Amino acid sequence: MAGCKDYIILCLDTGPSMDTAPLDEGETRLETALNIASRVVQQKMFAGSKDFVGLVLFGTNDTDNELAVDGEGYQHITVAWQPAQPSLEFLRYLTNQITAGDTPGDFIDALVVAMDVLVKTVSTAKRVGEKKIYLITDVGSEYTDDGLGEIAAGLRDRGIQLIVV
Repeated sequence: MAGCKDYIILCLDTGPSMDTAPLDEGETRLETALNIASRVVQQKMFAGSKDFVGLVLFGTNDTDNELAVDGEGYQHITVAWQPAQPSLEFLRYLTNQITAGDTPGDFIDALVVAMDVLVKTVSTAKRVGEKKIYLITDVGSEYTDDGLGEIAAGLRDRGIQLIVV
């Protein structure tokens, strides 16, 4: 729809498994993931888009998200960039500030955090277009699939597209 803003959350795995290169050649999985994320941001910037993009990292050494309460659940997940129009500052952050963590992150928990950020952001927005979460991971860490059906239903009910890379 004309005049509508799309809202995208890049949900990026920075766990230890991402710090390896396939067959020990070329760039690491994290470098590949960061290149993908950077291209999404660049495309939005160069198109003059008014869309919003945010960043959730999982597998981080620290925890910084609203769902992590008293050290219970949603650990090693960081909301690194609240959804906003892409900027050079955001692009520099993606290309220069993100490193692999020492602790694996649960991509299912990260997906819930990304949904939470997205839903809260669009709840106050006007003229919302598409809502997307790009999950960029090698699925190299353990995860719990508790509530996976509810998560899928939540995505569907809220009209959020999940793109797994």
